[in-house]
Amino acid sequence: MDIFSEFHPIFNVLDSNHNLLIDSLELFSAMALFSKLIGLEDKILFIFKLFDFNDLNSLSLTDLEFMLVTCVVVSWKLMGGKP
Repeated sequence: MDIFSEFHPIFNVLDSNHNLLIDSLELFSAMALFSKLIGLEDKILFIFKLFDFNDLNSLSLTDLEFMLVTCVVVSWKLMGGKP
């Protein structure tokens, strides 16, 4: 029995180029964005900390752009968008 079988559909969606690899930032962003277990403020804080690469409690314009693009891409993929 494959203990990860219930995650295969999500993995397949996030692995858009079908190389059996997924982007970790996309994975964690997807988990935060679509989790029903945490509230909006906690989701925002989690994603902010995920993209605060230099741990200065701030995002550069580049980090902010990267965060927004990642969140939009992962949302698009999980909502059925095709490459």
